[in-house]
Amino acid sequence: MSGGTTAASSPAGSTTAATRPPPSSRTTFKVKTAEDRQGVYPPGTITATGGTTGTEALVDGDYLTYWDAKQQIPASLTLDLGEVRKARYLAVNQREWSPTHNRGAFGRKEDSTRIKDYRVQVSIDGDTWKQVKAGVLESAKGVRFIDLGNLKTRHIRLDIDSTWGSPTVPSFYNKLAIDELYVGWRHPVRHSN
Repeated sequence: MSGGTTAASSPAGSTTAATRPPPSSRTTFKVKTAEDRQGVYPPGTITATGGTTGTEALVDGDYLTYWDAKQQIPASLTLDLGEVRKARYLAVNQREWSPTHNRGAFGRKEDSTRIKDYRVQVSIDGDTWKQVKAGVLESAKGVRFIDLGNLKTRHIRLDIDSTWGSPTVPSFYNKLAIDELYVGWRHPVRHSN
């Protein structure tokens, strides 16, 4: 059918005309993505340890598996890069099951379970540690990035000192869960078309 008109059947069985723009005026775009995550060490090249079980989920590349702090905050998570390597940032992908702020919804109180106060330490040998960053992560959805500068290390330790949750909302207090921790060795680059 030319002119951008197509025939369509209505629920009653009669035919009606629907107008569609001609193909030359339709908006079309192409999304080109890299085959893998850019500038981060791939799953299987980093190991994770910490105070509770399940730390292998932090570096398995699967967002469906996660590490649960089991309400044991403060917590400490250590990543081993296997050898001395570049480390420019730590990307923290926390579970998306809680709100980003304290609120009352659906007749109950809710609160954020995300990391608040943190410290990052690095070590070449796993025995002598140097603090390279400390701060407060914003309580927001999506991956949070901690810039480490331009350093070389083998071990990276994320010390989680507190979460945004309040003890007045016990069903959310200190219930931190993290899907993935990524170590970036360079920032993503722009691809040409």
